[in-house]
Amino acid sequence: TMRGGEAVAGIVDEGEGEDAPMDDARCATMANDWVHEQEQRLAARSQGGKSDLLFFLHIPRTAGRTFHFCYLKLAIADAKRCAKSYDHLRVDIENPNCQLLATHDDYSLVERLKQQPRVVTMLRDPVARFLSSYEFAVEVSVRSFGEEAVAKGNNRVSTRNVWPWKYLVRHVDGDLHRYKDKVETTGWKDSISNVYNNSVYTPLHEFVSLQVAHDDLHNGQFLQLLGLTNNSSPETEPRAAKVRACLRKGAVATEVLYAFAERRLQDEVDVTVVHERLDESLRFSSAALGLHMGMRAYGGGPDQPQHTKLLRARLEQRTRDGDFPEDAVVVAFVFKFAKLTQAQLGVADWRTSYLTALAAVLAFSTGVEPGNVTILPHKLAPADTDPVAVEDTHWAVGTDGFQVALIQYPLDAEFGNDSGDDIKLGPGVLMTKLAEKRQNASDLVSAAEGFDTYGSLTVHAVGRRHPGLGITMESKEVYERFQTLGEKFRTCEAVQRSKYARLKTKAFARLHKHVLGEFEPFAKSDRKQIPRAILDEVREFNHLDVRLHDFGMKLFDARMAQRRSDVELELLPPSQMM
Repeated sequence: TMRGGEAVAGIVDEGEGEDAPMDDARCATMANDWVHEQEQRLAARSQGGKSDLLFFLHIPRTAGRTFHFCYLKLAIADAKRCAKSYDHLRVDIENPNCQLLATHDDYSLVERLKQQPRVVTMLRDPVARFLSSYEFAVEVSVRSFGEEAVAKGNNRVSTRNVWPWKYLVRHVDGDLHRYKDKVETTGWKDSISNVYNNSVYTPLHEFVSLQVAHDDLHNGQFLQLLGLTNNSSPETEPRAAKVRACLRKGAVATEVLYAFAERRLQDEVDVTVVHERLDESLRFSSAALGLHMGMRAYGGGPDQPQHTKLLRARLEQRTRDGDFPEDAVVVAFVFKFAKLTQAQLGVADWRTSYLTALAAVLAFSTGVEPGNVTILPHKLAPADTDPVAVEDTHWAVGTDGFQVALIQYPLDAEFGNDSGDDIKLGPGVLMTKLAEKRQNASDLVSAAEGFDTYGSLTVHAVGRRHPGLGITMESKEVYERFQTLGEKFRTCEAVQRSKYARLKTKAFARLHKHVLGEFEPFAKSDRKQIPRAILDEVREFNHLDVRLHDFGMKLFDARMAQRRSDVELELLPPSQMM
């Protein structure tokens, strides 16, 4: 990628240095030439109609992660999703099986394509986006207190390697390094009474004017739409730095480029939605893209295997084998963690420590003894399997990371949540909880560190073995029906909100150790402390984004009105968040 002051050839008069600033007249000529070139490229890409590729032009801090991760990804089959490309482009974008691509790359990526894709983007109020970017840069740096952090796993993308955070976060890293050095030298810690104005990291009023803010944030929505950020492809936009240098308020070149931005948003971007109206944006997108709220979500729940039937067979077998005391009540459930794979469960050494930790946390959450919690593989080994290899065979040939939990209670625990001194969740209470939380039962394991890395815990069948009532199963329809895209979005939205709230809390807990006193880390009410003059300065620096956002809101309203009857058919369940 290119940074702000790179030298660019081919756009200056003979006899002048490439880095010489251009006057307004020459800038206007260059801007008009650049726009003409974009229009010619679009005409060439559009000759064969739109391709099957859906490109999400993800502008940072616009709720784009929720829109991508909890909506677009769940509407597209896994086999048709392009590889993760937020840190760098990992895929052949001409591959016909690459049909959903989301990235912080700017529109210059589209210029690489032979055929025009369908394009979706989301805009946000520029002042709110800038403040959110500042807050997030601080949070990510604080997670490791200014030190480099390596993403775990080959398929994980570190936020620190993603534009623009790879520049913004490392600026805050420098602040934290200097602060740590000062504390080590003097022995004195500072306090944080105002999260936007303190001596630990760059105050907001200084950050607004930094070169890194101008390079990576100010008017970022406008520049990303045009493909002129400092993250643009040097192959397709070798003139990006020179064009950016001509963006002077009120200049002819600026107005030429801004007018083109409105045309591109209206004519080239198929769906433009807005952060401030997320639910309406989702419903409109469903109508416009044909990704309907009522369709089955990919990853929304299996048809096979039949978990209820399998769970009943497991309880019957273990009862016949005498594995339960005669007076024991056993609650059993089929579950999986979203990010835990069958391949991981097949690794014996890793699995041993995982099963021990899982049994311990489930015992803690329910109040039973750890020895009364059993975690089983999803599949039964064939009858002729070597008895010595039965357990490894079970785990190696299981299905998609599904597992079975058995929690054993004494009979008197059946009569209430507090029937025993230590019981926290009796059998009846646990079964009710599993039914209510089946799409996100992660709080059962939240007391232990590390389980959040496995993703959300979902429940797919529940049953009970009772000494007097025998084996009963909860309604199969409740657990084995598929989730619609709208339902799955709401579940995912709540899980993601909870996950990032935990990350934020853990991050600032590290910062608390290095400062005096307590402080609330970027609560909504904290923004009231920001002086109006600073907000006005942010708005002035982002004058092109302000105009583009206003235009985007009007465009969204007009398109909503045109598709009103279609949008009304897209039913989105109520939010699960308070």
